Amino acid sequence: MATEGTSRLFVQDLPPHCDEQALRKHFAEYGVTDVQIPRRKTDKKKSRGFAFVGLKDADSAQRAAKALNGAYWRTSKLRVAPAAKRKAPVPTEPPKKKKAKKVVPPPKERLAPTKRERFLELAGVKQEAPAEPEPVERSEEAFDAGLDDLAYLRSKRDGADEAPAEEASDGDDDGNARVFLSNIPYGASEENVESLCERYGAVSEVHLPIDAKSRKRKGFGFVTYVLPSDADRCVEGLHGSAFEGRVLTAQRAEARPADHAPIRRTFADKRAEERKQKASTEDQSREFISASSAKDAAAERAGASKAQLFDPTRSDAAVASTLAESAAQNEARTYFAQKGYALDAATRSRTALLVKNLPASTSVQDVRTLFAQSGVVTDVLLAPSHTSAIVEFEQPTEARTALKKLAYRAFDGTPLYVGWAPARNEDSDDEVQTGTIFVKSLSFATSTQDLERHFASAGKVRSVVFPGSADEGFANRGFGFVEFSSATDAAKALSLTDLNGRTLVIEASRVSKKAASSSKKQSKLVIRNLAFAASAGDVRDLFGTFGSLKNVRVPKRYDGRARGFAFVEFERPQDAASA
Repeated sequence: MATEGTSRLFVQDLPPHCDEQALRKHFAEYGVTDVQIPRRKTDKKKSRGFAFVGLKDADSAQRAAKALNGAYWRTSKLRVAPAAKRKAPVPTEPPKKKKAKKVVPPPKERLAPTKRERFLELAGVKQEAPAEPEPVERSEEAFDAGLDDLAYLRSKRDGADEAPAEEASDGDDDGNARVFLSNIPYGASEENVESLCERYGAVSEVHLPIDAKSRKRKGFGFVTYVLPSDADRCVEGLHGSAFEGRVLTAQRAEARPADHAPIRRTFADKRAEERKQKASTEDQSREFISASSAKDAAAERAGASKAQLFDPTRSDAAVASTLAESAAQNEARTYFAQKGYALDAATRSRTALLVKNLPASTSVQDVRTLFAQSGVVTDVLLAPSHTSAIVEFEQPTEARTALKKLAYRAFDGTPLYVGWAPARNEDSDDEVQTGTIFVKSLSFATSTQDLERHFASAGKVRSVVFPGSADEGFANRGFGFVEFSSATDAAKALSLTDLNGRTLVIEASRVSKKAASSSKKQSKLVIRNLAFAASAGDVRDLFGTFGSLKNVRVPKRYDGRARGFAFVEFERPQDAASA
């Protein structure tokens, strides 16, 4: 029975002496990923007349089945159809072994008294019979349960001991939410595997191991879910299904031994582990730069000593230190943006790491040597101030290994802050579709009201504009712009080309990302967490280095004290964005 949406084909009536290489060549235009030709048991050189061909995706499989089904190849007429999903084997439990019953022999009757009893009898000592145990009073609750008090107290104690164990067993750990996938195509990426497994629940991690020598994937991997129930549904849904032409085998992965082994750690080890996890999280700012490293970079660039350039006895010492940090941040932000890494991007990369808190004396070779221990490093981007860098790896697995290994590791006396870098934007000047359309070939008698009524069926019309000047009265010159509330409504309006017997020419209005982002920039900033001792002059000296200022305002309380925030307005929006 065929399965819809599969990327695997079942090919019958193969010509004699057909091998895998010839079959791959016959299906090559559709992207072959796997070929299997079952052989006879008696003669391994002869095929059984059918084969399984795996293709890249389901669309290619449908096109191949439509084109090659019923077509002649050599001397045979092929029958090509989608392959059925392999049925998962039903696990059979082994028969339970019957335990042999232990036969307790009856107590032997003593025919003669023991030596001790004979001695006591000759000595005239009377032997008392063993006292019978006194009956234990039973409470009402124990009487209802059918137990005596001792058994009842023992059951309560056992229940108290078992309660924490049951609570601990309810919270499944990371290992119990992992799925082991085998027979994965060697060319499959982690993104494709993650999108495949996300149908069954939220995926926290995908791990596809690679061979250290050949630099190729091993054909299996692990998928970690947030909930163990999603892992069960993944095993049930993916086992025996086709993925990029190959039949997957899915099963629950064994729990990691390290997650369950009791480890004795000191307080210092626990604190170091907490700092390491905190350093590798995304909560920390990607633009963080150490104040000491920023001062070192500024002093090295100015050719002066650090103590001379940042004299703590000067009145503007805090302003100079802040300017050094902001200058290093601006340089790093601009440099990484030119390389395609926008530090304010929401998406993160899978192969690039952002390294912060580097000493100012760090070189590219130092960073490469440090991170090359975890895998193949393809590129190292070091900021001009040498205080932060982006390290690109060849494989995502190696990037994760470096993140776990080097986060909060001491480097030249300072701990490294390692986190995921933002996703690289290869084409940063793409066009963005807006909610505005450009209408040409209009009749000169058409008014704005006519256009509003005409395009009302597509969606809510915000405005209709005829280009021109105020002197000309914005007259209709045969073209105009119609703005909708959303880009979806604007796309619907592209088909409304008939108006008053004329055929309109309608085009979607598009702007570049740079133009769209620049149109939203403002020239006024709000500064929070400002020192109460800072004056308007200090704020003007601090922000005046980025451009000419229009206004600086530091709100104060009724008693004259600052309120902890300020407003700064620049002459140009570009200067405000730089600040």
